[in-house]
Order: sequence, then structure tokens, then C-alpha cells
Amino acid sequence: MSIKPHLLAVLAAGTVAGSAAAQGSTVGLPRWEAGLSTVALYAPDYRGADQMRGRGFVVPYLVYRGDVLRADRDGLRARLIEGERLQFNISGGLGLPVSSDRNTARRGMPEIDWVVEAGPAMNIDLAEWNGGRNELDLRLPVRAAFAVDGGLDYVGAVFAPQLRATFRNVAWAGGAQLRVSTGPVFATADYHRFYYGVEPQFAVAGRPAYRPGAGYSGWDLSANATRFVGNWRLFGFVGADLIQGAAFEDSPLIRKRANWSAGVGAAYVFYRSTETVRGRE
Repeated sequence: MSIKPHLLAVLAAGTVAGSAAAQGSTVGLPRWEAGLSTVALYAPDYRGADQMRGRGFVVPYLVYRGDVLRADRDGLRARLIEGERLQFNISGGLGLPVSSDRNTARRGMPEIDWVVEAGPAMNIDLAEWNGGRNELDLRLPVRAAFAVDGGLDYVGAVFAPQLRATFRNVAWAGGAQLRVSTGPVFATADYHRFYYGVEPQFAVAGRPAYRPGAGYSGWDLSANATRFVGNWRLFGFVGADLIQGAAFEDSPLIRKRANWSAGVGAAYVFYRSTETVRGRE
């Protein structure tokens, strides 16, 4: 499965930000929060695949609000520069593996390994309203991607600008926090080849050799919700991928030009530090 912002959200610690932050005001938040999350996903093997798959995860839930290093709803990141409306961070991401034995289009080809991403991100706060509970921001991450296969092998780079709207303490949703994100995805040729290229030795009838170039990778749209019930954090998401016009659209591994995905999860927070920091999620 290729890297998806909303899938990262449910697997990252920051899926479930503290309940005090949901009110939209700057308050004292615990420096540490720890717990355990369970997540269920239903999604295509990769963007453009016609085979859907359910996956389940049990992952640690960790929030750390440090002065520089933070693990929160945006994943693990380092805050380099932070101004009134502009922040520069180092951010990371994760891509899930794909078994070629279980995917018809890729049968006989190498497996797709776990992929980790890291790189700089510039975040711009565009607007704030309703007493600070609602926000609109632009996120501009550039990340290098590495396949994890007994080491780290560089497989390309991704630029995924996103316009993101956050709505906190939504009355009709029982006080939940809602977030909607949308934007294009661009990637280098080697990244596209990693997911959609077909080397000559793996060409068969109906799957000719194919070598995509760099450029547009499609459009992403996602929405997620988080609700806070005591020490429990309940969350879910839905997402859609549109890859019409993508640089790899003609790949024989592409079976659908529009995909959807969904997931739900719950986390239980069993520890909060007594030390607090000023902030707002």
C-alpha cells in the first residue's frame, strides 16, 4: 500500500490528541501521554490496485510535547522554526508492505517492503475562526522514501501539499474533532518505478515492461474524526484516491483509477505526566 496521509494518521500517535486541546484554546497539556491503540484498516493493496484488504494493528499510543521533538497527531516530528503563522518541521511517514503472492497484478514480482519517509515540512496557518476551534492550514511536506529490507534502500521522494481544515468540539458529532484534507501528490521517477514499474524480467502476457517517469501522482481526499471519552480515544477515517492523469496511469499494475479506504480504532491512555506545557493541538 502506498503512503497515505490519512492511513498515517490512524497509525501515528497523533491520531488521538488530548481532550483539553479539542476545545481550541491554549491550555496546559501533559508533556507525556502513553497508552495502547488498536486499528482496523480496509484499503487497496496500493493506489490503483483492484484488490482490497483488511489489516489489523496493535500499536503503542505515545504523545510527547517537547520544545523541539514532538510525537503528536502529525506523527514524529522536530520543530525547527515556529512563528505566528509559519512553522518548519521535520516530519516522517510510513508505507505498508504488499505481498506479490496475494496480488494478482503483481504475481511473480518482488514484494513491496515497508517504506519509511522523512523530510522537511513547511506548515502555514491560513485562517482561524469560531474562537480558535476551527482552523485552515496549508501543509507542504517533502519527504525521502526508504524501503526497509534488512536496511534502508532509497526509493525516491514525494511532495504532497495539502489544504487541511480542522473543526474542534463539533456539536452535531457529539463533541468530536473533525478534519478534512485534500491535495495533489507528486513524486520522483524512482518512487513511481518502485510501486508501478515492471522490469523486463517480470514482463508476462498482459503485463508488459513499463518504466514510469516523474511527476503528478494523483489527488488525495480524506476525512477523519476523533472523539474523547474519559481515557478512551475513538477515531475513524475515510479516504479517496484519484489517479487520472498520473505519470504512471498507463502502468499494467494499475487496475482502478479511483480507490477508497476506511479505518476505525480506539486507544486507551493509561499514563499522563504531571508536568504540563502550554499549547494547543
